[in-house]
Amino acid sequence: LDMMNSFGVKVTNHNWKRFDIEGGQVYSRSKRYKVEGDASSASYFFAAGMLGRGPVFINNIVKDSIQGDIKLLDILGDIGAQISWAERRLSVSMPKNKAIRAFDLDLNHIPDAAMTLAIIALFADGPCRLRNIGNWRVKETDRLSAMTTEMRKLGVNVSEGPDSLEIEPPTSFNEGVAIDTYDDHRMAMCFALVAFAGLDITINDPKCASKTFPNFFEKLESTLQAPVITIDGPSGSGKGTVARQVANRLGFSYLDSGALYRSVGLFYLNGGKSNNLSDPVSVKKFMDEIRIELSGDTIFLNGEDVTKQIREESVSMAASKVAKSEIIRGLMYELQRNVRHAPGLVADGRDMGTTVFPGARLKIYLTASLEERARRRYLQLVESGERVKMEGLVAEMSRRDLEDSSRSSSPMRQAESAIEIDSTGKGIAEVVQDVLDAFYRANCNSSQ
Repeated sequence: LDMMNSFGVKVTNHNWKRFDIEGGQVYSRSKRYKVEGDASSASYFFAAGMLGRGPVFINNIVKDSIQGDIKLLDILGDIGAQISWAERRLSVSMPKNKAIRAFDLDLNHIPDAAMTLAIIALFADGPCRLRNIGNWRVKETDRLSAMTTEMRKLGVNVSEGPDSLEIEPPTSFNEGVAIDTYDDHRMAMCFALVAFAGLDITINDPKCASKTFPNFFEKLESTLQAPVITIDGPSGSGKGTVARQVANRLGFSYLDSGALYRSVGLFYLNGGKSNNLSDPVSVKKFMDEIRIELSGDTIFLNGEDVTKQIREESVSMAASKVAKSEIIRGLMYELQRNVRHAPGLVADGRDMGTTVFPGARLKIYLTASLEERARRRYLQLVESGERVKMEGLVAEMSRRDLEDSSRSSSPMRQAESAIEIDSTGKGIAEVVQDVLDAFYRANCNSSQ
């Protein structure tokens, strides 16, 4: 009715019992109409943002939509989700260490999206009741009965009423369960969300989801993969400080790849120099003796806190030396990629976007003038108590830039899809906001 009215055709609504359409009306051809995304199909990704702690970004959904299932978002907000709106998109997340509140709701107004809520109930902090959902029985299958049967396979205590479900969240789930879908697309898509319990489950006849969402499982898989922001650039460009603050703002993990290489460089300085970095056997033996652990901003090398030591200029030079080894870099790639986990990762370095995370959601190349970078490094070293000369730092940075950009293995360069940001003359807060704005735009333009 709303669309008909938008295109110039008037319909008189008599309390939803009779509709009068005056003859002779024609649809307007000059009207521009933006078609919204389907809120029912999006409901699974609303839930994914909540169950996976998010954020999950959903595009082409508007806050003032008249779609009935959009009201699921109000319910999710009431039971603990964090929902942020922008123009024609939103993000859904769940604050860390926050429980999903139990609920007792009349859901007659959102019958399809209520099925998603039934799965969310499995993760709540207490028993949940879904009321006035008797219309589930006259869908593609008797969804009340089907939902009860499949939840019980998982070990969930479910009570089925004529038009209601009472669900008691389990303390643990049964493993190795095969979920039947009853040729019902919503059964397949709903139970896929059980994956957030860390279970390996089988969805029988997943192709039934093609009725309304042919590539649902591909989309869900891409959503489950934690997004990565890479910030590459030369020494002194500010990438470490910016990356750390961006990670804090988004609630993402932070990877300081330079700290990993400096840790290897420190080990090399403290006794590893006898190793021939061009000999594969020697390098493998050298790396086998190293154990690096990351705990927040603290770096441990073989159990020792080396967070301050690795910031010394001599260690930085040693890091540049060991980074030339293709063998060492190859071994480090796996370590760096293993840091990626939900809800996301911000990684800074020199080849994060080109080699380590080539499929990153957003790639930034952060730079600054040579003089500006040397000035920043000078202030950093003086503050830590080291005696250095500005002229020497300029020469050293220039040499290292050439070395990093000309090495045969993963040279420092701007990735093709990277956004270049020049931080010369800019404050940290301004650059951080530039990166965040670029990330939000990247999510808006993604297919999620």
